Amino acid sequence: MKVTNLRVEKLEDEYLIIAWESPKKADCYRVYWADKDTLTMKYKMVGETKECRFLLKKATHVPHYFKVAAVCHGVEQEASPVLKTPIKKVFHEQLEKLNRGLVAIKITNGIFLSWRLFLQEVHGYSPTGMTGSDFILYKNGRKLAAVSESTNYVDPDGTMDDEYCVAPVNDGVEAAACEPVKAWQSGGNYLDIPLQIPAGGITPSGEAY
Repeated sequence: MKVTNLRVEKLEDEYLIIAWESPKKADCYRVYWADKDTLTMKYKMVGETKECRFLLKKATHVPHYFKVAAVCHGVEQEASPVLKTPIKKVFHEQLEKLNRGLVAIKITNGIFLSWRLFLQEVHGYSPTGMTGSDFILYKNGRKLAAVSESTNYVDPDGTMDDEYCVAPVNDGVEAAACEPVKAWQSGGNYLDIPLQIPAGGITPSGEAY
């Protein structure tokens, strides 16, 4: 006996109620929940109820995933298909205005490059992390490589004199490239930042510095 018509009955900012139908009266129903639906995801049992509805007290700024299984004569039956809930609570983040942040670092086997993925460029997630825009990497004004599902690249033939920039590609359309950069002049994996040492003086408490 499988429950049917699993659905969202009520959706609020801090909780939601799901409901379903059952062809026969069951001993109870077990509700399983997950925060994503992947092949390796293990659903967690979050409740057991004798009613055909269930309240989950979790914020609804992300989707939730549910399966419900009836228990008849002490035996758990086949679970329902997965229900994905819509998003109700929406956050309006105040983000910093950042540039691409491309850096080039000299390493033993070439030049390592890394850059930022902007919020609006994130498309989803995969078992290895976030997924997002593709990128075209340029070296000395010429296309060096197309980069997918990553924000770093190693140029094995790169030198300290080479200049790099990167451009995002969304829906097959290439956008403007960032400002070009060269490898950090330290010649290593650190950036030299000159210290701005203030002149000596006396603190309000009378201490010299």
